[in-house]
Amino acid sequence: MANLSNWGNRLHSGETTYPIVAQRKRWFAVSAILVMFAGLVLIFQGLTLGIDFKGGTEYTLSNVGGQSVTIAKDVVTKEFPSEFPTAHSQNDGSILVQFGTIDSAQVEPLGVKLADAYKISVKDVSSNFIGPSWGKDVTGKAVKGLVVFLILVTLVMTAYFRAHGRRRSRGAAPRPDLYRGHLRAVGIRGHACVCHWFPHHPGLFLV
Repeated sequence: MANLSNWGNRLHSGETTYPIVAQRKRWFAVSAILVMFAGLVLIFQGLTLGIDFKGGTEYTLSNVGGQSVTIAKDVVTKEFPSEFPTAHSQNDGSILVQFGTIDSAQVEPLGVKLADAYKISVKDVSSNFIGPSWGKDVTGKAVKGLVVFLILVTLVMTAYFRAHGRRRSRGAAPRPDLYRGHLRAVGIRGHACVCHWFPHHPGLFLV
C-alpha cells in the first residue's frame, strides 16, 4: 500500500510520467480492440438477464435450517425440465428460488413440494410473480442517468480547460533580467545560452 501511495504522489508531482499522449496511436488501437471484443461478446453471447428484466416466478423458503439450495433446484428442475432455476441463501437464513414464468395453477402445488423437500410448513413458503416492466423502468432510468452524467462531465471539463487556457494566455512572458543574475553566477557574460535549468521558462537570452 505504501508503494502505491508513493507512486501516486510521484505521478501527481510529475516525477513519474508515462508517454500516453506521445504514444496515443498505440493506446487508441488498444482501446478499439477492447471495445470490439466487448461488442462481439454482447452479439454472440448476449446478457444473462434475471427475472427482474424478463419476468418470472420466485419462492422464498423460511426456516430451512441451513439446508442446501441444491434441493430447491432439483425440485424445480424435476417439475419443469425446461427451466434453469437459480437459488441462493439470504442473510436471514431463508432461500430465494427464481426461475421463469409458470401458470398460476402450478404455483401452489410447487410450493407444497418445496415444503416437503425441506420438511418445513407450507406457511414457510411464499411465492411471488415479477413482471418484466420493473426491469424496463430501472433500465430506462439508468440510461437517462448515464446520459445526464456524461453531459455534465463534458460541460464541466470544457469550462475548466477553457478557463485554464485563458489564464495561460494572460500569463506574463518570461523576463530575461530575472535570469541574468543566475547566468552571471556561473561566469557566462556576453554569450547566447539556453537556460535549461529553468524547465518552466526555457529561452535564449543575451547577458
